Amino acid sequence: MHKFASVTLHPSLPDQSYQTDAARLWGVPQEHVYTDDVRGIAKTTNWGGKLGQRQELIAALKLVRGEPAAVFFATPLCVGFTPRHAVETFSEIWECRAGLFVYSMAQLFEPWDGVEALIEQIERDKKAAAQRAWRAKQGGSKIV
Repeated sequence: MHKFASVTLHPSLPDQSYQTDAARLWGVPQEHVYTDDVRGIAKTTNWGGKLGQRQELIAALKLVRGEPAAVFFATPLCVGFTPRHAVETFSEIWECRAGLFVYSMAQLFEPWDGVEALIEQIERDKKAAAQRAWRAKQGGSKIV
């Protein structure tokens, strides 16, 4: 099976070493790790346009279309920052007849699988990331 990894650098996501190390543990060769740095982008309605390396990864998948392949993501939020972005990501990967592996869920999603649980987890992770950012801005939690 051809294994690829999409690593995205953003304050809401696990750090680069965690994502890269997990991808390597899953068996992704270093030359198939595609890294996008979007730490400077707070919000956008066009995440796909900001992730150039992810588009390079899709191009590489097209070269192996028809052969078993899968793309690694460390967490559901790494797949997409919003449900719409995640669905765009699924569609592009599945159009190449590849699977989508989410490490934190230990689950490989194939084109025929339902993704409702993944979308729900993205929403939960998004809210948790917003809470962490708010707490950090407030100076950490102040439990009395």
